[in-house]
Parts: sequence; structure tokens; C-alpha cells
Amino acid sequence: MNRTPNQMLETVDSARAVAEQLLMRLSTERGVMDVGDLAHIQTTVRKIEELLGVAAEYEEILRNRLERTEARIGKAPV
Repeated sequence: MNRTPNQMLETVDSARAVAEQLLMRLSTERGVMDVGDLAHIQTTVRKIEELLGVAAEYEEILRNRLERTEARIGKAPV
């Protein structure tokens, strides 16, 4: 898989929209498939958000290291 972060965020946004539609459907009728799809989508979105949070922490660590290293070697910061 070779997806960009923006593509992943677009997928998560689409998943949220579908989850909202499923929630509206479930408010009027209980479809087993809808319940299963909703649970799977919500769980997957939560996991992706968790992973993005961890990625953001690592990105911050990397950015700080790059700033210190560039300052040390006399290069302009990123």
C-alpha cells in the first residue's frame, strides 16, 4: 500500500459520513448488516485516529531532532 496521509484522512472522513448515514438508518430500523458495518467502521476509524496520534508524536520528535541537528551543522532550519 502506498497511500499518502491526505488520502488516508479522506478515507476517514468518508467513513465518518457513512457512519452518520448508518446511524440515521438505525434510528428507524435495525438491520443486522448495518449494525455490523457501523461497528466495524467506527472501530477502524478509532484505530486510525489512534495511530495518527502516535505518528504525530513521532513527527514532532523527528522535527525537534532535525532542528537541533541543522542548527549544529550550520544549516538553515526546515
